[in-house]
Parts: sequence; structure tokens; C-alpha cells
Amino acid sequence: MGAQLDAATQAWIQGLVTTALQTIQPAQPAVAAAVTMAPRGKEPSTFDGDHEEYEAWKSEMQAYLVGVTNKDTYITVVLSFCRGNRRINDWKMAFRRAKFNATQNSWDFADIAAFWTAMDSAHQDKNAQAKAIRDLEKLTWDKHPNARDFFQAWEDLCDKAGHTDRDHEVLLSRLKRAAKADYVQAIYNSDTPIPTTYDQWKTRIGNLDRYHEQYEAEVKGPAHRAYIPKTDPFKPSTMPHRVLPPGTTRDPTGVTYGGRGQAMELDRKCFKCKRKKSEPAPGCTNTWHFGNRRGVQRRRLFEDEDQEVRQTFFENVRLLAEEDPGAFTEYGLLTDEVHFLVGTSASHTEAPEISIPPDRFPPDIPR
Repeated sequence: MGAQLDAATQAWIQGLVTTALQTIQPAQPAVAAAVTMAPRGKEPSTFDGDHEEYEAWKSEMQAYLVGVTNKDTYITVVLSFCRGNRRINDWKMAFRRAKFNATQNSWDFADIAAFWTAMDSAHQDKNAQAKAIRDLEKLTWDKHPNARDFFQAWEDLCDKAGHTDRDHEVLLSRLKRAAKADYVQAIYNSDTPIPTTYDQWKTRIGNLDRYHEQYEAEVKGPAHRAYIPKTDPFKPSTMPHRVLPPGTTRDPTGVTYGGRGQAMELDRKCFKCKRKKSEPAPGCTNTWHFGNRRGVQRRRLFEDEDQEVRQTFFENVRLLAEEDPGAFTEYGLLTDEVHFLVGTSASHTEAPEISIPPDRFPPDIPR
């Protein structure tokens, strides 16, 4: 065995061990605290000043800040989630100026409950109770898939409407009208006593709805249908082509054309006069010769209207010449022209060319 250490060396080694233990020991409480610290949940959504969303946001914030007992820290964190638009930012600035004491670096509230009272007065929907009462009157079973969702909506509206006594006969009567009629009728027709409280009605209706869902899943489920394969031996790509009958090449006159089929319209002959359409057919009453009869009729109509206008004009001139023949000579009309217009001249068989200088028109006659 080796030589024993002297007293001075043993004291020096003991000092090193003591110093090392003192250096490691303070880290143990921090590790224990980290292990026992509760986990943090997801941050709640921000509040932008919408009164209808205030109650839901308030509930999220209160659940998120569970365990925070410092009043100033609590209020600061809550206000940090109030943002999103200019309106809520302006309100937050005014609220901070009114309630924050910069000298003492604290908020002027007695406790956290007083802070939420101020928040409720600023952002709580004043018409929420009236809206909840109207929604409770309109609530029906059809808008909810099952009893759980129906009663959840019913209880939420009762809380917003301020109906704390859910066993009140008025609320129970409204509940029976809003619930599914088949379930309410089944409860009244059963041998068991009729429920008298809200919890009893909720339990009975919930059980009936659960039994109904179980019945739909087990008894009235989709029936098994055997698969029947197709018996067609041919696929569309391998089926033989269908043989079509020859087309008919007979025209309305009963003539059947061979070769390349029926002749063109211009080469056909009239079944009355035996003339082609491109040839004149005087005396033939078949309208087939007149291809564009509408254009011919319109042209004749315009010609008739123009002839009527000309006759009316000359009749008016004749009457004016009979009443005052000298009026025509004042404007340079020749005597023969006047006689022709009047109809008393026999020397002219055709209308003479009448021209009046522009400067000889009277001011009251349009040119």
C-alpha cells in the first residue's frame, strides 16, 4: 500500500470537494421547478372590438391566464391581445391614459375582477340578451344533427338571455315545442312518469336520440347488394360496325336520282312548265320560279308608294295653277310648263324639264 497523505494534503482535497458540491447544488431547485411547471396552452385569438365576439374572447383569455396572480401583469397581457384595427387601437390608447399610473408603474384597479368589469362595460354587447331571447324562440331541432348539439345551443342561449331557472314551466313548454316531436310524443305515450324538470327532459330526449342513431346504424344500415357483372362480350372498340341502309335520293316530285344524287336547284325543272329555274317562265303559276319573292314585293311596294306621292304632288300643283296661274310666272316658270302641270296643254306629250334657279325660291318654300 502507498504512503498515507499528510494532514495538509487531506485538508486541501476536502476543500476542493466541498467547493464542487456547492457549485452544483444551486442548479437542482431550478430543474425541479422546470419539471413541475404547468404547460402553456395555445395563445387565444386577438380581439378587434367586435361586440359579438367579446364573450368568447374573454372566456379564452381567462382560461389562458389561469395561475397569473399579479394584477399588473394580468392586465398588460390582456390588453396586448386587443388589436387588429384603428378603432380598438384608439380605445386601448385612451384606456391606458385613463387607467395606467406611469409614476407607480401600475394599473388603477383594485383587482382583476374590477378590470373585467371595466372591460365588460366597454365591449359587452348591450343587445346580446334581446338577441338571445329571439333566437331561443326560433330555435328548432331541424337545425341540429343530434340531441347533444341541440341542448348545447339551448343552454348557451338560456345563459345569454339570463334564464337561470331552467325548470320554469314557460321554458319547459318552449323546450317541448322546439324538441323533436317524435321524441316528445314517445315520452308522453310511455308508461314512465312524464319529466318535470329540465334535466329529466334532457336525459329522456338524449336517450331516445341515442337509441334512434343506434337503430339507424344497425337495423336500417345500407343493405348488401350482390354485384352482377356485365354480360356484354364485346367492348366498344371491338364491336363490329353497323351496316346502314342506303339513303333515299328522291325529291318531293317523286323523281329518284342515281349516281351522285339529286341535282342542284338551278338545274331542276318546273313540274308544270318543264322549264329550268334560270329560264323565264311566262304564264307559269308555280311560285318556285320566284326565288326571292320578298325582295320583289318590297320593291313593288316602294314603287307604288313613290307613284302615289308623285300623283299627289302634281294634283296639288294643278289645283294651285287653276286658282292662281300668275303665281307661276312670277318665279320664272314658262307658260307651256304651267299648262303641262295643269293638264291643258296638248303640245307636250312628255313632262318638260323644269329648273328653278336657287335665288328665285321664296323664303317660305323649302329647297
